This record gives sequence, C-alpha cells and structure tokens, in this order.
Amino acid sequence: MPGVLSLESLAQTTAFLMLHELDDPLKKNMFISGLDKVRFRRLITPGDQLFFHIRLLNKKLNLYRFSGTCTVNDKITVEALISSNLVDRMEA
Repeated sequence: MPGVLSLESLAQTTAFLMLHELDDPLKKNMFISGLDKVRFRRLITPGDQLFFHIRLLNKKLNLYRFSGTCTVNDKITVEALISSNLVDRMEA
C-alpha cells in the first residue's frame, strides 16, 4: 500500500472520530486543512494489518489539531500532525 494512502486513511479517521462525537453529525463536515511533520517510516506490504492511533492535541473554535500514527506490528509506518476544520454542512 502506498504511504500516501495510509496517510489519507489516517486523516479520514480523525474526521470520522470527531463527527462520531457530535449529537447530529449529518449537519457538519470535517475538512482536512493541513498536514505537518509527515514521516513515512516503513513500507506496508500486502497482508499487513494497519492500526491507527489518533490523539486530539488542541481545539480552538472550529479548528482541531491531531497527532496520528499508523502502525504495523507495533512499528510506526506513517506519522503526521493533522489540522481539520469543522464546518456547517450546506443545505442543497
């Protein structure tokens, strides 16, 4: 699996976790606004089982900052600081 896909999965996991905590998640969207200190440490090969570890570092108004790592067999494969914005969903 390309490292950038595991980074995308990590970012989407942060959005899912935050939306899961809301009373009415269908009224909000979580947008990834930045990735910092991204490091690709190891290759991910077919058959590997990925584990995502997410920690909320800071919340200010609607801006969230997370620390995330992706591991395989307790070895870090990808790590990053992820910034996200929580916004109201537009009505169609």
